[in-house]
Amino acid sequence: MKTIARRQFLNFLAASPLIAAVGHSRFAHGESMLPPFLIQSPDEALDIFDLHKVAKSVLPISHYGYLATGTDGNETLSANRLAFEKVYLRAMRMVDTQHIDTQTELLGTRLKSPIVIAPVGFQLYPTSDWSVASKMLKRAEKAGAEFVVLTVDLNSGSNRVLLGQYIRADERDCSACHGAGPDDWLQSKPMYSGTGATSAKFDNSSMTWEFVDRLKAATNMIVVVKGIVTAEDAILCIRHGVDAVYVSNHGGRAEASGWGALESLPEVVKAVDGAVPVLVDSGFRRGTDIFKALALGADAVCIGRVYIWGLAAFGQAGVEKVLEMLNAELRMVMGQMGTPSLADIGPQHIGVRPGGIG
Repeated sequence: MKTIARRQFLNFLAASPLIAAVGHSRFAHGESMLPPFLIQSPDEALDIFDLHKVAKSVLPISHYGYLATGTDGNETLSANRLAFEKVYLRAMRMVDTQHIDTQTELLGTRLKSPIVIAPVGFQLYPTSDWSVASKMLKRAEKAGAEFVVLTVDLNSGSNRVLLGQYIRADERDCSACHGAGPDDWLQSKPMYSGTGATSAKFDNSSMTWEFVDRLKAATNMIVVVKGIVTAEDAILCIRHGVDAVYVSNHGGRAEASGWGALESLPEVVKAVDGAVPVLVDSGFRRGTDIFKALALGADAVCIGRVYIWGLAAFGQAGVEKVLEMLNAELRMVMGQMGTPSLADIGPQHIGVRPGGIG
């Protein structure tokens, strides 16, 4: 009788509108009713979010805020993740997937995987002074760099409210590390050392496509333009001789468009029409996310925040674990979908929910 009564009570709780609302909300956002748990080594990680928890616990609060922030009310940050929910996978059965091959070629380089580390450290923020860009280009070329990634989505700044909230919660004196002067922060960045860069020059709202022409003429490096989200700009990239088009909204940190990068991908791929490779980043967290982008026509998927989580949590070993897990997840999904090679992945392997992307 006690067992029956207990079962009836549990059934009553499960049917409770309050429990249902709370439970569904938490599970819908990837949370569980499990107690918090921090892994002690990268090998214990079940997915990248285990590394995220550790990174959040060890980073100073304002530094974590810098990684986590979006713009305004984080509309674009949220849209990046919501875009993946609009696309579902269509599995093809009875395909021999004993040997999964994730190899690909990108800009003349043979890669073991289409998963690429995004340029969180060196990407070209040229400033409004061409001499700064020129010095940085020459320095990169001399160091043996083969590619330059020109970021074009932050020329007018961004309103990073969440970052400000985290900074406000940090009781430390930030000037102790970053300095109190407007240009002191530049002294800690080797890429700008000796270039004459100043904070004021980072207002580069006058940059046009002529800058790309000038950049192409000034370097032998492969030029990738990062921050493209429309077909119109993708076409202009081709006209101006760009070597690869990089779809990105800066991980939701640039503008408050409320438009996910995955939603931008189909029109850019269509506009490029195979003329140059198309890369994409912003919001990628799992192997299924990467598969969806490949099915929508991306040649490579770049990851940013997730490998920084690994770096903050466990250093190089954490970064290696992020790449290991994402590649393992991608191979698993390829097997599930009946795609033994990247060339086998196509639009037939995805569907879009009503009101979705594309």
